[in-house]
Amino acid sequence: MKILFVHNRYQHVGGEDTVLSAEMVLMSTNGHDVVSSIQNNDAITSLSSKLKTFFNINYSYASRQWMVDEIKKHAPDVVHVHNFFPLLTPSIYDACLDKNIPVIQTLHNYRTMCPGALLMRDGKVCELCVKGSAYQSVLHACYRNSIVGTFAVARMVENHRRGATWNIKVNRFIALTEFARNKFIEAGFPEEKIRVKPNFSDNPCPSNDDECFKRNGALFVGRLSEEKGLATLIVAWHDLDIPLKVAGTGPLESELTHLKNSTVIALGRLDQDSVQKEMRKAAFLVMPSKWYEGFPMVLVEAFSQGLPVVASRLGGMAEIVEDGITGLHFEAGNAKGLAEKVQWMHDHPQECQQMGLNARKVFEEKYTADKNYEILMDIYQEAIDDTEAKKERGITRQKIITIDVDVTSLSSAVDKVVNLTESQKGAYVCVSNVHMCMETFDSLSFRNVVNQADLVIPDGKPLSIAQKLLGHKNAAQVRGQDIMNALCELSGKKNLNIGFYGGSSYSVLELVQSNLRKQYPDIQIIYSFSPPFRPLNEEEDLKVIEEINNSKVDILFVGIGCPKQEIWMAEHKEQLHCVMLGVGAAFDFIAGNKKHAPRWIQKIGLEWLFRLLSEPKRLWKRYLKQNPRFIWYFSLQLLRQVFSRKS
Repeated sequence: MKILFVHNRYQHVGGEDTVLSAEMVLMSTNGHDVVSSIQNNDAITSLSSKLKTFFNINYSYASRQWMVDEIKKHAPDVVHVHNFFPLLTPSIYDACLDKNIPVIQTLHNYRTMCPGALLMRDGKVCELCVKGSAYQSVLHACYRNSIVGTFAVARMVENHRRGATWNIKVNRFIALTEFARNKFIEAGFPEEKIRVKPNFSDNPCPSNDDECFKRNGALFVGRLSEEKGLATLIVAWHDLDIPLKVAGTGPLESELTHLKNSTVIALGRLDQDSVQKEMRKAAFLVMPSKWYEGFPMVLVEAFSQGLPVVASRLGGMAEIVEDGITGLHFEAGNAKGLAEKVQWMHDHPQECQQMGLNARKVFEEKYTADKNYEILMDIYQEAIDDTEAKKERGITRQKIITIDVDVTSLSSAVDKVVNLTESQKGAYVCVSNVHMCMETFDSLSFRNVVNQADLVIPDGKPLSIAQKLLGHKNAAQVRGQDIMNALCELSGKKNLNIGFYGGSSYSVLELVQSNLRKQYPDIQIIYSFSPPFRPLNEEEDLKVIEEINNSKVDILFVGIGCPKQEIWMAEHKEQLHCVMLGVGAAFDFIAGNKKHAPRWIQKIGLEWLFRLLSEPKRLWKRYLKQNPRFIWYFSLQLLRQVFSRKS
């Protein structure tokens, strides 16, 4: 396997760089062809380069072209991105998408939801942007204490959140802990795409190293900064008479010199070998961080050296360090609590040593290179399989504002549905129009529902016109009613069992079945259910699922209106063994309660006007709200594409 690692280095070397190097060595050692494409923030020095970064931070066409060239140069099987901020930008995903290259993104921090990257403000945990707008951060200048800089990053976060970049352009995400995974899911990332892979170390404590058994005192390793809890550490050591070695540099380095405690020794910046030697001498590590942390390499290295950890009871640290087993917890920011835990470790050397042995055992079980290789290979294979599955679709998907609509034809869409029935697994098809498009724009959760559908057909004429304008000359409108009729006609020929879920009443469903049987004598209708307007309770829902599955339904037409029907289909995909199609008002048209627009009106794209004149009271507010916004936002998208092509 050929792996292209992509990374945007910061100006100061950090944990991300260490993890990148370790993974490259790991994959190379196991016989894979490893190459890297790296850009460096050292290039951001002049005023012009800073302005360029500011304007391109959301999407860089230059970086996209750079990625195209790198793919052409290296021809990788997978692309593994460690950091795209701020030079590369998420534009590099599009280059991979165009070439059908699987993309894996490691989530080292929270930048994709929080402009400050740490979910921290004023020295405390802040989660305003997890579910809320990232523009809230502008008021607090969360990115480098700059309102202007924060606005630029918030714009990047919000644009790609609204554009569903994280949902559709990355095949797999790597979260470093379960805690982090849950935070990203809470922020709207697709749960099924996030895998947990901890960091690892391949340099364990030698069993014959006498230093491992002559331990004394505490050790701090890390950046000397506010988020790392250095202030808490300094206050805690005011009255402690326990040796403390501090390895690292940072903005609060001068604070150490003000600490009048001879037991505290500043070691400055150390290389990895020197850090590990100090770990073999220390009795325990202290980690007083005030932010959630990702998966600090210092924790992996500490465990590999059989070193227990006194850590903040916060985020990933509380997950990695098991209280009383591999170390001790204290309340983040509580200097007194830290001092008490440090004193306890010092006063109980045997218990401290046992925690170190436990830490070493955990390392051997979870954090070795061999174990990490297995996890990483599984993630790569999932990403490859995901890309192959999309290729097999045989249909191109085009984003229109925030909805991904398949560029297809009636015959291709019908073939796709028939093929989906053969697996006897749950699948669902969304019949999209302007209303659905703007619903995805307004709701991230609904956007995820639609964009993760197995097929999204352009039922509305404006969507197929939009596809043509975006470069798909063969794009065609595929009306939900037409695909429903085609599948009903194939029912007898292909032995496809048909079911109906929805309709305003059972009398409507009876008319639907009666009219379809007249039109298609061989149709195999074996199930119908008109649910009440209220949500079904759990018992009722389970009964419906059982009835549908026991009936051996192949195709279930769902007509309870947008967005209810799409949400219902997504919620039941894993429980039902059929292909579901959300057909909206199709039941009323078949029953004869509503009239179709004449074909000539449909062809010129004015079916919406016909429906508005037919149902003005019900539709005028929707059309007034949705149609002008659709025209505006699609015009912006079209202009961006024209600009991109010229660039």
